[in-house]
Amino acid sequence: MNRPCLSLLYLLLFLAGGTAWAQRPVYDRGYDESKPLAVIAPKGSWMFGGSLGVSSSAQDNYKFMVVTGITSKSHAINVSPQVCWMFADNMGIGIRGKYSRGYLGLDSASAGFGDITMDVKNYTYLRQKYLGAAFFRYYRPLTRNGRFSAFADAEVAVGGSQTKVQDARSEDVRGSFDTGFSATIGVNTGVMAFITKHLAMDLRVGLLEFGYTRSDQVHNQVQGGGSSGMAANFMVDFLSLSVGLSYYINNGRR
Repeated sequence: MNRPCLSLLYLLLFLAGGTAWAQRPVYDRGYDESKPLAVIAPKGSWMFGGSLGVSSSAQDNYKFMVVTGITSKSHAINVSPQVCWMFADNMGIGIRGKYSRGYLGLDSASAGFGDITMDVKNYTYLRQKYLGAAFFRYYRPLTRNGRFSAFADAEVAVGGSQTKVQDARSEDVRGSFDTGFSATIGVNTGVMAFITKHLAMDLRVGLLEFGYTRSDQVHNQVQGGGSSGMAANFMVDFLSLSVGLSYYINNGRR
């Protein structure tokens, strides 16, 4: 076969292959913006929600690994209300607050390491944390009927904390007292599902965070100290996992 005929054959094969490739069906991953998205929260609607957690425990002569004779009581509460206004379909701005309180009253505990034994008696631990945040939320529906959706929050938050570790037997203010401050910028992501027409359950977890913390400490009202630090997290933070309920007031548009 001469050179012109061979070149023509290559050209025909190339065009045929290109045509076959162009005719292959495109895999639909559900991100075709030409298709209308379901409206999770229409423009002008409101979302009210939050999460609540309460726990308590008691130990009587309990043993955990090398620690024995644990006699204590503890309780904790976590509250996080939020409200969001939708300035556009599936997009909103809002504020949320967070408050947590943890208490531990330790009557006695002993830890043994070979011939070394340490005893702790009559100590109380109390920690409170509070935070206020402003956030922007975007919803990405997962189904065409709008029952399930993913969402992402961009959040700016500031907060503080108070921690007290004290000898319960002392009549004066002996112990360690900490006062903390924190400021963070982060991104949270999650999924939600409507239980009823307006009530939804959501699961939210931290994804990205830049933060600054500072702590000032006073020990026995005499000695003072402090610490500060900055951190950046680029991973899923399961410690920030929260489950909550939200109610959507949609002015009859949903």
